[in-house]
Amino acid sequence: MAVQSALADNPGGFGKPGGGHVVRLRGLPWSATEDDVREFFAGLQIVSIHLTFDHLGRPSGEGFVEFTDDGQTQMARLRDKGMMKSRWAFRLHFCAEGTIFG
Repeated sequence: MAVQSALADNPGGFGKPGGGHVVRLRGLPWSATEDDVREFFAGLQIVSIHLTFDHLGRPSGEGFVEFTDDGQTQMARLRDKGMMKSRWAFRLHFCAEGTIFG
């Protein structure tokens, strides 16, 4: 997954040193964009969004969102199993700081 190298290059988090308020998104619609993710988390303070792609460059249905702090991450938790683009299978996984996904 392309995110693995991004995390390895910045072990403190995606957007800034010492980051780590990251939510892993699974079950995204294939057509989901960064704007769709921003809309889903409207009202929360997002540092960065990373959607992942397979080896052929197609959307993988997964991504990562980094929030500004624990409070924002906890508010994101309330949106677990939410609906995006008419799809209910959306799941949030809360990542420990320094976690690298393969």
